[in-house]
Amino acid sequence: MDVLPEGPSDEKLKEGDILLKINGDLVTQFLRLNEIFDSNIGKTVRILVQRDGQDVEEDILVQDLCEITPDRFVTVGAACFHDLSYQVAQRYFLPCRGVYVRKSGPFHPTHDNYIMVDSVNHKKTPDLDAFVQVMRDIPDRARVAIKFWYVWEPQTVRTAVVPIDRHWFQRMKMFKRNDTTGVWDVEVLAEPLPAVRPPPLSASFDALEHIAQREIAEIARSFVHVRFSSPVLIDGQSTRIKLGMGLVVNADRGYVIVSRTVVPTKLCDIELTFADSVLVPGKVVFLHPAHHYAIIQYDPSLVDAPVKSAIFSTDRISQGAPTFFVGHNDCDEMVYASTAVTKVIPLEREPPNPPRGRPVNVDRIDVETRIGNHCGSGVLIREDGVVQALWVVYEMEDLDEACFGLSSQAIAPIAEKLSQGIVPTLRSLSIELEAVTMIEARVMGVAEEWIEKVQSKSSSDRRLFMVKRGPKQLSGQLGEGDVLLTLDGKLITQLHDVDVMYWKESLDVVAVRNGEQISFKAQTVSEDEFETSRVVNFCGLTAQKPHRTVRQCIKKLPSEVYITSWFIGSPANLYNVYATTFITHIDNKPTPDLESLVGIIASIPDKTYFKIKMMNYTGTPSVVTIKKDERYWPTVEWLRDETHVEGWKRVTYENGEVIQGEGLYGITL
Repeated sequence: MDVLPEGPSDEKLKEGDILLKINGDLVTQFLRLNEIFDSNIGKTVRILVQRDGQDVEEDILVQDLCEITPDRFVTVGAACFHDLSYQVAQRYFLPCRGVYVRKSGPFHPTHDNYIMVDSVNHKKTPDLDAFVQVMRDIPDRARVAIKFWYVWEPQTVRTAVVPIDRHWFQRMKMFKRNDTTGVWDVEVLAEPLPAVRPPPLSASFDALEHIAQREIAEIARSFVHVRFSSPVLIDGQSTRIKLGMGLVVNADRGYVIVSRTVVPTKLCDIELTFADSVLVPGKVVFLHPAHHYAIIQYDPSLVDAPVKSAIFSTDRISQGAPTFFVGHNDCDEMVYASTAVTKVIPLEREPPNPPRGRPVNVDRIDVETRIGNHCGSGVLIREDGVVQALWVVYEMEDLDEACFGLSSQAIAPIAEKLSQGIVPTLRSLSIELEAVTMIEARVMGVAEEWIEKVQSKSSSDRRLFMVKRGPKQLSGQLGEGDVLLTLDGKLITQLHDVDVMYWKESLDVVAVRNGEQISFKAQTVSEDEFETSRVVNFCGLTAQKPHRTVRQCIKKLPSEVYITSWFIGSPANLYNVYATTFITHIDNKPTPDLESLVGIIASIPDKTYFKIKMMNYTGTPSVVTIKKDERYWPTVEWLRDETHVEGWKRVTYENGEVIQGEGLYGITL
């Protein structure tokens, strides 16, 4: 038998004891054992065991199992807590007491569960009531120290500093099981305390003494740690919290460039750390649609440190050119190597599954040193300290990551706009290009005069580009299979030449289609239209407009309602409704967009079954029936709104009401 520490049998029974009798009755079956215990709850029974060949009798109190089975839990921020259950305590041989983290959210640096909270903000939390009292007094966006230990390693108490989120999920709620009604009653324990503006703090950067070139060593003053956290998984994200390094583009205005793998969307919180000493909030101001980087902004007045703006070269870097690599490795250490450029070739990768942001229409710069393979961020830099390329990380299949050098040529125009206080709005032809050789170009119908023009270029530019993904071949626009020759009269032999489309509403295009040369004026579209600005949660599903990568993969969208994620334990999980599908109808009513979806879902009564018609990527339809549950999974909208501090507002639909902000019900998503 196992004996629970600090339980009624502790110090009375021991492991290895053989149970013989209870209250004088011989016990040989578990059924009889359970009957005796159930009929003696709160009473003392006399137990006879045999230990090491001797009979031992003990009087032991029968504890009510319901007393050590949690009947309540607390949600605060994006985390869930309850008293340690008997089941977990028995499995890991622990006393049945303490605050157990069911879902860690921001309360753990690596988002693990199965941890026990020892203290929060230097105050002990021996039980759930004490934990609630401590959390009441912590304002939004505060960072506090927590002490915790893993249930499988109770002898090691660890400490971490975690942020408190009381703006995306504002209310601290208590859910208590009601054995009469069969549901969990909800009580709002506390509304959030307002965030306190951080004071300006000073810091100094470590000197990179092992780097002989001082201009290169100065780049350390341009690096900044970036922490991204999102309340909802959208745009194919794999995790809500991401960490990485950014590079200061403009220290006076507070602009920082970072990979879109680290900052994929605008629905988020951003925290920046300078010199491991100063932490300030930030916001996303710009997302590049193709080059896979984001621009975030912080308040420079909060950082009293010698932060330096990186200087970007406007010259093209070529194969064989000497350069220096400075980056941060997997251990968050700054590393350095003298190296040379080995490749400058178009980056061509298939869309990952599930679809998420990726770099397109951009050259990949590879370097000789292998250090870059272990660095998720960094720069290629000249001896004079001018940045030649940004080392960018991106996700591939199965969440594997790869890195490449993004030429500063692609960054310099954006950096120039930002230095003028202008956040650019880009336009696009909505195409993805791939390189074709001159042999392939001839077969596709490119005239010999164009071939000669291409061959007169340098060896690295002797290529043309074909539309790999894009709209259908229609008049007035580039379509799949078209070989692009010129844009506004300029011969396109390198991907950097295509960047002209980002700044113009129309372009004069010369291309080869089906073996014939054509000329037309193509209209560009605003890339802001393809950034997510509205998200809908219902029944545990997250719906949005199909994001850019989805549109690149599917020519004709079944619907503008795309399921991008789902939650474990939700009705969607129960009825097998998963991500990467399109909702076309609900109860035979068409759902062409999110507006119609919200209207139909809001009109369905709670606890009612309704039918969802879906279609997957290949166009295969399916139908499922799902039950609406507003108590635990209400309908919630997240809407982009710059008038709000976070840049987004929340609208909740429950009990037939439309609530601005967070409603009473709903567990933490």
